[in-house]
Amino acid sequence: MAAYLPRFLLKYLSQLYQEFSFNEFNFQDAVKVLDLDVGYAGQVLSRLVEAGWVAKKRDPSDLRKKSYRILNVTFDDIMRDIGDAADDGE
Repeated sequence: MAAYLPRFLLKYLSQLYQEFSFNEFNFQDAVKVLDLDVGYAGQVLSRLVEAGWVAKKRDPSDLRKKSYRILNVTFDDIMRDIGDAADDGE
């Protein structure tokens, strides 16, 4: 489910959660909340999506537009992932 995040990404995830909770937000809103330039904000969001903490959805009418949403990851999900990683010898 959700992968380990370095501290700097957890900070950004926390900022997004404080502002949007589990509601959808767009890229421009994320840039404002994170107070980052467009390029770096895109990298941060991509890493959060790849790690499984944030979902990305494209607007069918304009594929350039994307919306994001923090996934509701539970403590049980995290512990299960940690257990699976330990079973794999990580």
